Amino acid sequence: MSTFNQHSTTLLKRAIDKGITSPAELANLMGQASVESMNFHRVNESMMYSSADRALSQIKGLSSRHTREEVDAALATRDPETIANLLYDTHPTLGNREPGDGWRFHGRGVIQLTGRSNYEKFGRLVGVDLVDHPHLASDPDVSADVAIAYWKERCRDIDPTDVRAATKAINGGSNGYAERVAAVNQWSTVITPELVEGIRNQTIGTEDLMAMNASHQAPASSTLREGARGDRVRELQTQLHDLGYAVRPDGAYGNATRLAVMAFQQNHDLIVDGIAGVRTLDQARTAHGTLMQNRGPYVSAPDRPDGNVTRQTSTHDMFEALCRSGAEGDVDALCRVGRTYGETLDGQTWLLQGERSNQQALTDSLPVQPAAEQAPTQVAEQSAPAMAL
Repeated sequence: MSTFNQHSTTLLKRAIDKGITSPAELANLMGQASVESMNFHRVNESMMYSSADRALSQIKGLSSRHTREEVDAALATRDPETIANLLYDTHPTLGNREPGDGWRFHGRGVIQLTGRSNYEKFGRLVGVDLVDHPHLASDPDVSADVAIAYWKERCRDIDPTDVRAATKAINGGSNGYAERVAAVNQWSTVITPELVEGIRNQTIGTEDLMAMNASHQAPASSTLREGARGDRVRELQTQLHDLGYAVRPDGAYGNATRLAVMAFQQNHDLIVDGIAGVRTLDQARTAHGTLMQNRGPYVSAPDRPDGNVTRQTSTHDMFEALCRSGAEGDVDALCRVGRTYGETLDGQTWLLQGERSNQQALTDSLPVQPAAEQAPTQVAEQSAPAMAL
């Protein structure tokens, strides 16, 4: 099944940015990378082969360098470093020349880059020192750039939409060919010309792609970003404003709105990019709905000459909101609920009572003079008129 996560989303977006725009070629790239990385969930090679026979059949040239017994003994250790060094140390085509290179340059990233020579070559192509910092090959951005460079290098003399030819170019043989065909076909149903165009013009963002995992449908161009204007922007701004974020509902998606969106995304464990995609918009709508529900019942305002109905927060609902925010560890929500409560009649009374209690406590804490020290003052005050006579 085609899955959008951080690695697959980054790869697709960067591939399009770097000029790969054919849906068929993109589906082939994504399908091949999907098989190499276990549907984009494994970016460090697993050394846990089920048997020596499987390792011997999958690692090119292994049988010419080690006996079956040696492979069996390494696998029995269950130690990834020991296994990697046996599989890849002194590998004739990977450029591993120093002891430990097998583990140091084991398969990483969505394309499973392997071997010192590949780390040197493709690290240089993407501008990252992967020889001294091999772990960076599994970073989402670096992994995507390496996969794209690897794809362009290996597939430049073949039809990039040909699954069999790409399998040989990427993997060096036909390992998992049927699985690769299935993966490419699945990605072909997802990567449409409309999706590619939406990513190119930035009307489809990361959150929109993530949302496709649940809907299995290409997202509409519903993303709001800096520069957007209109009623949908004003609606989002109103929601954020009511939730306590520093933004004015003016219908223009400017820097203040972007910063408010980033703060909201940070507080709700979303991707923090300042772009309001499907998930951010849904979360803002839900959070705003919850806030409205927690502001208590509508009550009449007889003291107002227009007789309009105002919304007043009930103490009970505010207490529930405070408890819920505390249980969820949402400090910002606690602060917002506290501020809202402070604007209610009950809240203002409570604050006034607290201020009076603090003042009384301060007064009570002052030292009281003993009665013996006060007596001479009283006598002097009583004697003063007589002395004047």
